[in-house]
Amino acid sequence: MALLITPYFGFETVPQMVEEGDFPIKDSKKAICGSIITCGTIYTFFYFCVAGLDNVSNLLAGDAANGFMTIINMQRTLGWTVWPVLYGFFSVLMGLGASILGFWMSTVRMLYSMSEKNFLPQSFSRLNKHKQPILPNIFLLAISLIFLLLMNATTFMNDFFNLMSFGCACAYALTMISAVRIHQKHPDWKSPNPVRGGNFMRFLAMCIMIAIAFFCTLGQGIGSWISFGVYLGVGVLLWLDMVLVRWKKTKVVIQTPDGLKEY
Repeated sequence: MALLITPYFGFETVPQMVEEGDFPIKDSKKAICGSIITCGTIYTFFYFCVAGLDNVSNLLAGDAANGFMTIINMQRTLGWTVWPVLYGFFSVLMGLGASILGFWMSTVRMLYSMSEKNFLPQSFSRLNKHKQPILPNIFLLAISLIFLLLMNATTFMNDFFNLMSFGCACAYALTMISAVRIHQKHPDWKSPNPVRGGNFMRFLAMCIMIAIAFFCTLGQGIGSWISFGVYLGVGVLLWLDMVLVRWKKTKVVIQTPDGLKEY
């Protein structure tokens, strides 16, 4: 719930849920919009460059269809030798950097913070001598190694990534459902970033996201739903542990515009 409430209402500074930032949350939209526009521009430029190398049938011929399209065609079509090597090196390097910053560090800190706010077992918030979360890092390392082992051995990875679109759509749909319910239950809560169009825009966004989530289910195969079942199974086990053990001893504390509240 805190994950949904926090970004919707916004407080004077980024709350402890993200653990890192201390800038005003009203400025976060500048960073988000800047990131989207920058990434969109780079990707558009990149694909125009790739499309200009050759026609589609040649671009996807042979090994090029297995992920080495640009490098192979730089060598074959343009006769380049050094630039493809540099391109491959920086592609791998930038991919690693993006994964570390966008996936590993953010996920570790989120798991740690959710444990601090009593949404996950307390073991997720234990730190080592360098003040780094222990279990979240081990947990992500194990998942990453499993994915590497399964990548070429089974279709699990393909099924899992096919399911990601459905998962993202569900997350956005739940966020908008939460926004609508919170506005109805607490109309006096004001946000520094009010939604233009008011409740109509919230309902519209909610309906759009629910529709997107539904249509995402149409492209899922059996393997994807098995992956979804595994994912939900882990979540259910964590939820049962919280309901049957931790939440009987301690409450969830959420920061709201009315101050800290226990649930």
